Amino acid sequence: MLLHTECFNPYHTNCYFLTDEESGSTVVIDPGCYFRRERTRVQHLIRLNDWHIVQILATHLHIDHIFGVHFLTKAYGCPFGASPLDNDWIDRAPDHCRSGESHATLILSYSVSAGYTPSQ
Repeated sequence: MLLHTECFNPYHTNCYFLTDEESGSTVVIDPGCYFRRERTRVQHLIRLNDWHIVQILATHLHIDHIFGVHFLTKAYGCPFGASPLDNDWIDRAPDHCRSGESHATLILSYSVSAGYTPSQ
C-alpha cells in the first residue's frame, strides 16, 4: 500500500491518495483541490503514477475537504462516500456527488474518533 499526500486550497487541506501497489487502484481521501492548477496537478499525478481512481472519500464534509469531489467523480466515474453520520449533507448533495456502485479492489476499515463534525 502506498500513501501520497498533497496539500490544497487556501485552508491547506491535506489530500491523500491511498494506492494498492499491485493493481494501481487508488482511493482519494479529502479531495480539497479547488484551483485549476491543483486539479491539473491531480490529473498529472494520476497519469504519471498510472493510478486507477476507484473511490473518493471524505473524512467529514467541511467544504475544504470536498472542493474536488465533483471534479474527480466526473473525470474518473467513481463513487463518493462519507460517514453515514453525515448523511444529511449527502442527501442535500447533487446526484453526481452521491455514492454509487463501487468496483474497488481496496478494502479499507476505519474508526471514528472525537472531532468537530457529526461524523467525528
